[in-house]
Amino acid sequence: MRVLCTSTPMDGVVIPLLPIAQALRDRGHEVMIAVGPDVQARVEESGFTPTVIGPSAMEAAMRAFGDPAVGGPGVADAVFAAAMFGGVFAPELLPELRRIADGFAPDAVVHPPVEFAAPILATERGIPATTYGFGQVLPADMVAASAERVAPLWEASGLAADPYAGVYLDCYLDPCPPSMRLGGVAPARVVQAIRPEIAGGDSDVLPPEIMALGERPVLYISLGTVPLFNQLTTFNVLLDAIVAEDLDLVVTIGPNNDPAALAELPANVHTYRWLPLRPLLDRCDAVVCHGGSGTTLAALHAGLPLVIVPQGADQFENAIACEKSGTARVLRPDDVESAAIRDAVLAVIATQSSERSAARAVAAEIAAMPAAFDATAVIETLA
Repeated sequence: MRVLCTSTPMDGVVIPLLPIAQALRDRGHEVMIAVGPDVQARVEESGFTPTVIGPSAMEAAMRAFGDPAVGGPGVADAVFAAAMFGGVFAPELLPELRRIADGFAPDAVVHPPVEFAAPILATERGIPATTYGFGQVLPADMVAASAERVAPLWEASGLAADPYAGVYLDCYLDPCPPSMRLGGVAPARVVQAIRPEIAGGDSDVLPPEIMALGERPVLYISLGTVPLFNQLTTFNVLLDAIVAEDLDLVVTIGPNNDPAALAELPANVHTYRWLPLRPLLDRCDAVVCHGGSGTTLAALHAGLPLVIVPQGADQFENAIACEKSGTARVLRPDDVESAAIRDAVLAVIATQSSERSAARAVAAEIAAMPAAFDATAVIETLA
């Protein structure tokens, strides 16, 4: 079987694709990955040679901000997401995916819920489309706004526009642990649970100074890799609140930032652009993050409690889910000040914290979910 995997070019979207692609390869199938330039290196590190298509994430975002329906920053998330993923990425990617399919002749397509060109291609070719989730199902208002955006692409192909923008055509791979689910089950023909994996491989190596940590609690701090959210000003606020505590702080600030640009920091703060999460989280006691699906599920996979400071996208939904499951303290934008940050961190990092116990319970749920190798059998059945 030949499987075409495609994704929009953001780490948080493409990283969950990689264990699925590897599982399909391990099951004996030929896999092609088509992604944007931002994540080319990430795909190559996983052992695949990607086909690079479409604009960068920053280019798409800037074009979306110029859309008349958006009108600049401050617009509702659903409107902006529809403009970016439905109005920019989908029409750019569709002709390139058609060209790839002409040569590769895929038997199935795998894509994230924000890549709206792939389901059109799958419907044109009469092959199954599988959507892999990366957290909660997309908010209904975002799906509706995106469906409206991409309806002309369906109709131009001689197809009836899908009411869900193609997100739930045939199969949905659901990585959300049961106790974290906020809404109902995805309205796909087949819904298959799949274990969310921590990014990285068994051969990933940490810097020696991180390997030497362990005499006192270790706190990991991340605001993801999207420039809109990982602003240095936010890092400075978080660090100022807790840098004096008896903790070691490991901070990743994203590839777009320079560690030297942060305020002068003491020796207990270790700052990097990026570190592999799989070995890192094994050495940590708690996580402070923005609530992005990748970091949040990775922390819970490792059984670590969280402090979440959501800013946008799916982060508020993930924060609510963590509150519901008891795994995190959440500081919404108006609450992000020194005393609240310090109190939240010291509360969750305590050895007997209720958040730690809840995180371990969710970790057990995740461990019981089907691994990618088993979950992807459903794609064979559909094809």
